[in-house]
Amino acid sequence: TSLILVEFDEDQTVSLRGFWSRRARRLLPAALAVIAVCVSLSWWLEPASMRPSVRTQSLASLLYVNNWSAIASGSSYEAQFGHDTPLAHFWSLAVEEQFYILFPMVVITIALLLRRRSTDARPLARALLGLSLVGAIISASLMSTLHVTDTDPSRVYFGSDTRVHALLVGVGLACLNLLRPHREHRERRPLHAVVGICALILLLGAFVLAEFHQNWLYNGGLLAIALLTAAVIWCVVRIPQLRITRLLQNRRLVELGLASYGIYLWHWPVRAFITPERTGLDGFTLFAVRILITAGATVLSLVLVERPFRRRSSGERTRRALSMPQAALAGGSIFGLAMLCLLLTIPEQRAGTSSRALPPPSIRLGTDPVRILLVGDSVAWTLGGGEFAFPAPETYVSPFPPENVAFWNASRFGLSLQRWPKRRNGIVNDDCPTCAPVNDWSVAIEQFEPDFVVFSAMLWDTYDVRVDGAWLSFGSPEFDAAYLGELESLRAQISESGSKLAIMIQPRPGRYPAEWNKEFADDSRSFPHLAELQRRFAAEHSDVAVIDLDAELCPDQTCRTLDDQGRSIRADGLHFTPEGSRAMSTFLAAEFLSLHRSGVDPSVRTVE
Repeated sequence: TSLILVEFDEDQTVSLRGFWSRRARRLLPAALAVIAVCVSLSWWLEPASMRPSVRTQSLASLLYVNNWSAIASGSSYEAQFGHDTPLAHFWSLAVEEQFYILFPMVVITIALLLRRRSTDARPLARALLGLSLVGAIISASLMSTLHVTDTDPSRVYFGSDTRVHALLVGVGLACLNLLRPHREHRERRPLHAVVGICALILLLGAFVLAEFHQNWLYNGGLLAIALLTAAVIWCVVRIPQLRITRLLQNRRLVELGLASYGIYLWHWPVRAFITPERTGLDGFTLFAVRILITAGATVLSLVLVERPFRRRSSGERTRRALSMPQAALAGGSIFGLAMLCLLLTIPEQRAGTSSRALPPPSIRLGTDPVRILLVGDSVAWTLGGGEFAFPAPETYVSPFPPENVAFWNASRFGLSLQRWPKRRNGIVNDDCPTCAPVNDWSVAIEQFEPDFVVFSAMLWDTYDVRVDGAWLSFGSPEFDAAYLGELESLRAQISESGSKLAIMIQPRPGRYPAEWNKEFADDSRSFPHLAELQRRFAAEHSDVAVIDLDAELCPDQTCRTLDDQGRSIRADGLHFTPEGSRAMSTFLAAEFLSLHRSGVDPSVRTVE
């Protein structure tokens, strides 16, 4: 904004092409380099199941709509269970770029209206100051209105409309700096010193203590942080003699600031690729390695990419806008990178692929396999041959021999038995956004005519639930009664559709990633309780079978983590790997066939 005001003061005009060209030189080359490196490394290092997610993120980052892509794809679920993706941080650059595209057009519109009335920038600054104040208030109010207390804040955290207030505070600051002439003898040094130091201390406290889910952030907290930042900038710019100014003018801090864009671009990909699993490192050692690699990548980016494109020739006035050859080079680079993203993220189509949305092909003549419809959550999805990836795949490869088991995996990420609002650690979530409002598999049963509907869901039923406006705490008698009531509704629906219910009890959590320690402790207590409710229900209903994976995989309270060939069964301690699915398929196929052929009630056998 300061640059625009200076330009208008000199020429009574603002060059839209020049503004965008300067922003393109500053931001585009390094961002394109990061996207190219991340897509290439993902193709080399990441499993094929990551390719759809990398494709979505890379193209969204290239088009500077990463934030809206994150909102549309349900990023909160992915953030909870998926590992870090290398371009997730581009959401904030997207907000910035969208502002850079729209804001100059607003400025030019105002400038055209004012150009005939004034020959300096002060009227333009006053108009922009008023616009920024109103816009910041509207944006912060929208954030507060859209955010529902104790719910997932992803929509308002990522949204351009709800985050633009911070940028508009910066616009207002630039306008104030122009409108209030700098007269050092009139500045009140003690007041500025106190304000600047207090603002800096409060900012540091926010950096350390603020957490993503805290409600105060979305009820004026982020606006307050922007105002504190503006206060620090105002004090150090207006009075260079302040101690806080000398502190922030430290040579090393200034050098760090000059390289901050590169640090921002590279730190997150380094975090995503340099992991404990790949390096065998953790704690401070892992942190130090990540810092060193980030620093090296930033220096290379600064020397080889950023500075060459920002360097000006002697004819500065003619270089303010990109020349036609330069614009063509930029367009060609973007197009070429888009093609690279598409080519390196082509999903692999595995042999024997079936669709979640449709029943499997007709059964071959001469065979009498048991027909199994699997409905459940993401753990059930991976047990049935589906890959745990984002966006959620729509196809899977059955791990069961088709001549023995005709299998349809209709599981969904985030599905639960209790389709009510959930609460865990004080955070409220609406249930499974990709699922129907009510669990109803009657159409699928009619299409497939399964011998058994196997239900398997655990994690999302271990949260507190809100029923008829009242919260039922997990494990309370009221919660247990509500859960058993939902199991009864499920049994009745399946029986009326002409099939039988089998409950597949999921194994308790295995070894979670280190950052999931609290979740591991919580789930290790809640999974066994829910498993006991499922066993109790089956024992009380002779037409309901139990397939006890917990007893099979965790017979002595410690879960098996490797298959017979030493490969991981559950990579994150919860979801099954392809090897884990195949390892469990022998046990599950035997259980399915036992249900079909012998007529023995597994619920009785398991209880005994």
